Amino acid sequence: MSFNVIESRYDLPQETDLIIALGKNLGVEWDQERVLKTPHLLSQDSEITTIAAGELYLHDKMDGELYIPARLVLVSGGKTLGPNKPSQSAAAKKFMLERYPDIPPRHILVDEDGFDTAASAEKMRDVQISRFYKHIGLLSVGYHVVNSAILFENYGVSIESAICSENIYAEKNKENAEEIEHWRSQGRIKRETKREGVRGVAVRTIDKKGRLLRRLTSKRLEEVHSDEILV
Repeated sequence: MSFNVIESRYDLPQETDLIIALGKNLGVEWDQERVLKTPHLLSQDSEITTIAAGELYLHDKMDGELYIPARLVLVSGGKTLGPNKPSQSAAAKKFMLERYPDIPPRHILVDEDGFDTAASAEKMRDVQISRFYKHIGLLSVGYHVVNSAILFENYGVSIESAICSENIYAEKNKENAEEIEHWRSQGRIKRETKREGVRGVAVRTIDKKGRLLRRLTSKRLEEVHSDEILV
């Protein structure tokens, strides 16, 4: 791995010029039906990552002064809820702007092609994102972010920092820290972590481009889209 794992906002290199925020709308105990019932069309894990992205764009330095870094946020996620519903990235941008109105909307980029991590990585390779941004941080929940960073690098996208979003979220205040403590104790997080352990072996060896998981995700989304069209 050529990237560093970042577990505190204060450890993120100040020269970081782009943060790619990967949501996790679908997973253990989270399906399209459950996400559609949420106020912001985001799973709990996606909300944590979206808030962490806002915190990393605007955050208080340790001396109490407001520090506004020269960086952009790119939220990635396609139409995982169906063709007639907002994309995951559009929902995340809307939520981030509601939560952090001081962030200029033009500083939040949207990638709606990334229906899974492999698709996001391929899109970033195709648009040659590494030519325009030299210090890229990849942000997602901890059980997901390291394998995702490896997958991005397998597609030729240079990642400097793999950022654990729940740690950034927990640093905000005591209430957030208690929420993350409870989040970590959930059985589904333990199951997600085990799944990522298997996935980690695959992206390092037999499935470096995530093609198998991509086919499974595509099939799942085709069923969702077909159901919505029929309705």
